[in-house]
Amino acid sequence: MEDDCIVDDNISYFGVCTCETPPCDTETVTLQKYGDAGKDGATITGCKRCPEIIGKWRDCMERNIYGGNVKTVTTDSYLVCKYGGLIQPVSSGQEEEE
Repeated sequence: MEDDCIVDDNISYFGVCTCETPPCDTETVTLQKYGDAGKDGATITGCKRCPEIIGKWRDCMERNIYGGNVKTVTTDSYLVCKYGGLIQPVSSGQEEEE
């Protein structure tokens, strides 16, 4: 739901931040890019840190659930980080596996 945006509760460290103005107390790390396993040079370098979220999830879908209207996160939803980044789901997590 749109309120599920609490750092360390719903949102945790999930990779690197590549913002242009990172906080000065961050460690720089290099990680393999998601979905590029086994490809040479498929890495990303940036700051290791949890995001500092501004507000709630945006572009949520309004649904009538349990007799009340709630806004649910979709793959079109996003969060805004204080340091200029957008956080978006990479999938719905409901894909069919072969």
